[in-house]
Amino acid sequence: RAWNNYLKDLSVKQKKAQDYKLIDTTRANASTYLSKYLIKEYNSDTDGASFFTQFKRYFSKLKLFRTSNFYHTTQAKIDRMYGYLTANYPDILEHIRLSDTPIYEVLEQFELQGLFSFVKESIASLAFDRKKIKEFYEAYAPTHQDYEVKQEIIDNIEHFAKVSSVSRIKEASFRFEHSIISNVFNEYGISTDILQSDTTLEDKFYESGMCEMISFKLNQAFSLANLLGQLDRI
Repeated sequence: RAWNNYLKDLSVKQKKAQDYKLIDTTRANASTYLSKYLIKEYNSDTDGASFFTQFKRYFSKLKLFRTSNFYHTTQAKIDRMYGYLTANYPDILEHIRLSDTPIYEVLEQFELQGLFSFVKESIASLAFDRKKIKEFYEAYAPTHQDYEVKQEIIDNIEHFAKVSSVSRIKEASFRFEHSIISNVFNEYGISTDILQSDTTLEDKFYESGMCEMISFKLNQAFSLANLLGQLDRI
C-alpha cells in the first residue's frame, strides 16, 4: 500500500525509473541490509563525506550509535548542548569524546539529570499544498497558456495555503553541578580529574529571537564584507 501511494504522485517517466525487491526473509531481513551499508561506511578508506565523517562530532572513538535516533532528546537539543559545551567547557567535551561512550548518550543524561533545561514553544507555520497546485495546473494546462495558469495560481495562492503548528526551542539553560556531572561520568567510566568543584549560577545561553537578521542593501553588504576582511587581516 505504501509503495502504491508513493507511485501515485510520480510521472510515467519517474515510475519507469523505480524498482524494488522483496526481502527474502529466509536469507536476510531489513537490519541485515542496513548493517551492510553501515559496515561499508565504517571500513571505508576513502576521504569522502561518509555518514561517520558528517556526524563524527556526536560519537566517541568507537563509532556506535542507535539507528532509532535519540531515546530521550532531539537533534535540536543535542546541537544546543554540544555548541554550549564547545564554547564554555571544551575540557568536559574532550573527556567525553575520548571515552568509549557516544557523546550524544552523555548529553542525553545531562538533560535528564537537569544540567541542561529547555523550554519549547509552538509557532504557526505556513506551507502550500504542492499536490493541489499540481492538480490545478494539470487541469487547466491543456486549455490555457502556461503563464496564464501560473498567474492564476499566484493570484489565488491563499486557496493552496495550509497553516500548521510546529514546536521549537524557546529557551535553553545550563546549570553546572559538580556532583551530577561526576555521577554521570562515573556511570560511563569517564575520568573526573578535570572537573572543578565550583557551582555556577544558571546560564540561559539561548533564547529564540536573540539573533536578529538585519537587511542590507547590496552596496552596504559589500562595504561590510570588505571591512570584515580588513579586520581579519589585522
